[in-house]
Amino acid sequence: MRPADNINELIKKLQLKASAELDKRVHDDISAALTKSEKTKSVQPEPNIWRTIMKSPIIKLTAAAVIIIAVAISVTILDKSVTPAYAIEQTIEANRGLRFIHLKCEPSTHGSVDEIWAQFDDNRQLTNLRMNFSDTVDGPKDVVWHEGKAEVWFKAKKRIAVLREKDILAKSKMYYESFDPKRIVEKLYQAQGSENVQIKIQESSAEGEPIIITMTKKPDLRIVYMVDPETKLLQQEESYKLKDGEYIFLGRIRYLDYNNPADSEIFVLKPAAAVIRFDQTAHDIGLAKGDMSDEESAVKLVRQFVEAAIAQDYTKASKLLANIPAGWVEEQPYQQEQVVRLISVGKPKLNAETGSLSVPCQVEVEKDGQTSVQSIVFCVQQVYGQSGRWLIINF
Repeated sequence: MRPADNINELIKKLQLKASAELDKRVHDDISAALTKSEKTKSVQPEPNIWRTIMKSPIIKLTAAAVIIIAVAISVTILDKSVTPAYAIEQTIEANRGLRFIHLKCEPSTHGSVDEIWAQFDDNRQLTNLRMNFSDTVDGPKDVVWHEGKAEVWFKAKKRIAVLREKDILAKSKMYYESFDPKRIVEKLYQAQGSENVQIKIQESSAEGEPIIITMTKKPDLRIVYMVDPETKLLQQEESYKLKDGEYIFLGRIRYLDYNNPADSEIFVLKPAAAVIRFDQTAHDIGLAKGDMSDEESAVKLVRQFVEAAIAQDYTKASKLLANIPAGWVEEQPYQQEQVVRLISVGKPKLNAETGSLSVPCQVEVEKDGQTSVQSIVFCVQQVYGQSGRWLIINF
């Protein structure tokens, strides 16, 4: 109940109704007390008129009401002057207005995202996303997503792939859940009361200093959250793991900006050098798997590509080779050696890190009237967003 409600309730409980009769009773009691005081003035050297007045029951009740109301009002004023203690619910509420997030993850590790920009609509649904990776199995790459399509810039290979990703959050769930401050704070809130979790909140000690929330989870995890005391938004998250009696730093997420997209072009890839752009959103690229196993599909795909190269059908080869433009395929240096015969295709080998298959093969090539045998290893994987199709991504 609010302090103002307390005042109203106290007045109601006094059951004093303003009326002419009440005024008359109060004044009559005061007059009677004054008259009695005059009569006893000669007897009492120091009369106390107010003590006599206060002996009246109605005066006592009225005075009590005044005192109670005065106390309640003072409590109300005091209540408004005190800054309420921080609660996690305040950050949950502040997160409802998030439309843009910019963050960095530290330290940089192999395969992990380094920097993220995310934009949301009024319904808090993701509309734009950019993720930069400095070290992956494909080398450094930047990823942008918008309206069901993702573009991946393979910087070392100077290629940009356009992929069908209707829900990149599902594909990149581990990234999304680890950076999204809304989910982080909601999980923290839900952890309260758990017997395996201890949460300690330290209020801001000075102007500009963050609110610090420390969550210790049995047996060995500790996460320290820093909250802006003004906006109540998450500023930083640090993770630690207990080892030999000491918490060892694992990593941090720094939230650099909220609701302030400094550059509207941040969700557009702008490679400095000329790159090859290949679009994998077409429905007819690669090879349809059908009833074949993954290994059978990979072998058939390699066979069809080599046969297309022998026939110099670069349009077909392009569709099997990540839909890279046919002109680029034709102009590559390896075309100086004409493939004349497919000798063999070996057993595909799974790459556990990428999910792709490595397919070895031997071909006979001719150059300047001389033939020779060459060994080639093709890298084959499923078309992004099209689980029933496979294509060659490299060789």
